[in-house]
Amino acid sequence: MFFFISIIFCLYYSFPFFVLFDLLSPMAGSILSS
Repeated sequence: MFFFISIIFCLYYSFPFFVLFDLLSPMAGSILSS
């Protein structure tokens, strides 16, 4: 049960970082390709 809760917490707290990375990845890709 605790393991399941910890997975939910990890997903919940990492979600904003995934959104930020998704927004920043096109810029990072264009910087790396240039």
